[in-house]
Amino acid sequence: MLISYLDDEKIQASTDLISVYDSDLVVLKWNQGCENKFGIRAKNAIGRTLAEIFPTYNLKEDYRYNCLVDAARDGKSFYFPGLPYRYHEGIYYQAIVPLKANASTIVGALNVVRDGVHVTGKVTKRDLLVPIIKTEASAIAHLLK
Repeated sequence: MLISYLDDEKIQASTDLISVYDSDLVVLKWNQGCENKFGIRAKNAIGRTLAEIFPTYNLKEDYRYNCLVDAARDGKSFYFPGLPYRYHEGIYYQAIVPLKANASTIVGALNVVRDGVHVTGKVTKRDLLVPIIKTEASAIAHLLK
């Protein structure tokens, strides 16, 4: 994994949809949750852009895609607390955060989505991110802003 503070085993084992992108939005990590939700195996997603994975979908009109671009290229961070799904019933919680190699170098973005079906009570950005981190939360403070 490009980013040493992410835990590959925890990412893969998570029921959340977790994907990691480089600054050009090429998929670096696509966990089992993504495979189950989209029916696309990791081996068919890794190394490809979202536009290649979802060729019939107009990504530029999707605000979440644009948030991924802003995170991967400009270092912006986003949290969506319990928004309704666009195409079916229910809600989701999502964190999109930049990944940094050091304090000033952005190398991509992390996307974590939790289906509201798996939620009881409040879900914070920290709740989505800390379970997949190897180090103390203080070491990844930039993700939690």
